[in-house]
Amino acid sequence: MTQFNKLTLASTDALPNVIVSELSHWGLMTATGEQRLSYLQGQLTCDLVGLEDQQTTWGGHCDPKGKLWSTFQVAKKGNSFYFIMRKDALAITLPELKKYAVFSKVELTDASAFCNLYGIAGAQAEQWLNKTFAITLGEEAVTHLPNGFVMRLIGDTPRFLILLQKSDASLQQISQHLAEAATDDGSFWDALDILAAAPIVGTAMSSVQIPQAFNLQAYDGISFTKGCYTGQETVARAKYRGTNKRAMAILTGATATEVNSGDNIELQLGENWRSTGKVNLSYRYSDGVQLISSVMPNNLETDSVFKITDNESNLAFMPLPYSLVEAD
Repeated sequence: MTQFNKLTLASTDALPNVIVSELSHWGLMTATGEQRLSYLQGQLTCDLVGLEDQQTTWGGHCDPKGKLWSTFQVAKKGNSFYFIMRKDALAITLPELKKYAVFSKVELTDASAFCNLYGIAGAQAEQWLNKTFAITLGEEAVTHLPNGFVMRLIGDTPRFLILLQKSDASLQQISQHLAEAATDDGSFWDALDILAAAPIVGTAMSSVQIPQAFNLQAYDGISFTKGCYTGQETVARAKYRGTNKRAMAILTGATATEVNSGDNIELQLGENWRSTGKVNLSYRYSDGVQLISSVMPNNLETDSVFKITDNESNLAFMPLPYSLVEAD
């Protein structure tokens, strides 16, 4: 069996042409049953009506106050929805969704134990996938395989998610061309998510901020036309009344030690420091340079200086890879 170890890269290193990440910290929730669509429409931020088998969408699950429990990407095949999300988010969101599912003909299942998830990234990622699975990927967001599917992700770096049914044959399939790729235990996939400013809710940030604070609207993960869902009033107010004052940001710089989700971030104000946010996701390069995603006030100066509380550090903003200016 192939061992996926941490990929060691310095912040100045070029990205390998192909990186295969084992996403053991990601999981799968499935939704089946004749009322699956109507039930989920009333629970999630995204619009699932009209989602085709070759499409995917981001979405979120809010508490009644509009604070995000989790975010996910969802795909569809036949009569089933497949929600891919981090396992820590799945552990929170599945019990909450099940609370009211008993009143509808819908079955929600943690199917993580029955599949393997991988992330493929790099300039030659698509060619590697075509060779490994004997397919030709088109422009579709989702390409279905006999034993799973490939999902094309948004972003400057070519990236794909692969879901495979757990079996010896699937492991053999993913392993046959691994010698032509750099392998990763999933930690560098977090770095790529941070650089993409993907709207992922970190371990310590569940039920803390509204969807717009995680830039979920930038990934078209919020529908403002589909009607009511849990937390919808707060989310709509933030858009139409301008009540949201926060946004996901990327920070980078040197830190003395590893940074964890939930660590406190301070903003320099002259000779003083003020608490301004929490670490959402983090990744540390081998040369000590840290990548961090954090929900921050959206009116800070671009040359602001930050530090991690009780961790000798010097951090600054990185530009987002997308605009947060919304069309009228």
